[in-house]
Amino acid sequence: MINSANFIACHHFNYLEKYDILKDAEHGATFLLNYPFEKKEIWNHLPKKIQEEIIEKELKLYVINASRVAKETGMGSRINSILQTWFFAISNVIPKEEAIEYIKKDIRKSYERKGEAVVLKNFAAVDQTLNNLFQIDLTDYLIGHKEIEGLNVKDAPEFVQKVLTKIISGEGDELPVSAFSVDGTHPSATTKYEKRAIAEQVPVWDPSLCSQCDKCFFVCPHAAIRPKV
Repeated sequence: MINSANFIACHHFNYLEKYDILKDAEHGATFLLNYPFEKKEIWNHLPKKIQEEIIEKELKLYVINASRVAKETGMGSRINSILQTWFFAISNVIPKEEAIEYIKKDIRKSYERKGEAVVLKNFAAVDQTLNNLFQIDLTDYLIGHKEIEGLNVKDAPEFVQKVLTKIISGEGDELPVSAFSVDGTHPSATTKYEKRAIAEQVPVWDPSLCSQCDKCFFVCPHAAIRPKV
C-alpha cells in the first residue's frame, strides 16, 4: 500500500529479475539488496530497468551476501538474524549500537534454551553482518541491456493473462472488481504459472542413495516429486 518509499529491501536477488521492485522508491531512497554474487559482479546482474531506476532516482545502494555470512558463522541457511541486523544498521530507525544491543538481547531470549553455542553463532552472525555490509559507488557504472523476465503465459487461459499475472507481479490492487468472476470462484491448476525460483541451492537426487521408500513425494510441499509407478 506504500507508493512513495524511502527505504526498500530485497532479500531474494531473483525478485529483481521478475518484479519492478523499485517503482515506488522515492528520489534518494535507500535500497538494500541481498546478493549471491561477488560484489564487483552485482551491477551486471541487475536488470536494465532496475539499473535505470537506481541511477535516475539517485538511490543509495547497500549490499550484503547474507547466505555467505550465515555459512561462515555456522548458521547454515538461516539468515533472519543477519537481515534483521542489516535493516537496523542502515535504516536509522534507532541508533545502530542501541539496535544491535536489543537484537542480541532478543537472540538470547529466543535461543538460550537451545544452548550457548546457538546463541553465540547468532551473535557472530550479527557482528559479521556489519563487516560485510557495503555501499556501492555508482559513479562509473553504465546501464546494461538485461530485461526483467515476464511470466511465460502466452498460451495460458485469459484469466491467467489478464488477472493472475497482475496478482503475481504484486499489482493486484490495480485490478477492477469487474476483472473477477461474479461468484468469487478462482480457476484451479494455476500454480504452475508462478515459478519464483528463489532457492540459491537446489538438491539433486542421487539414485545410488535412494531406498525407494517414497517418503519424499509425501512430504514435498510443492508436489514437485512424483514416484514412479
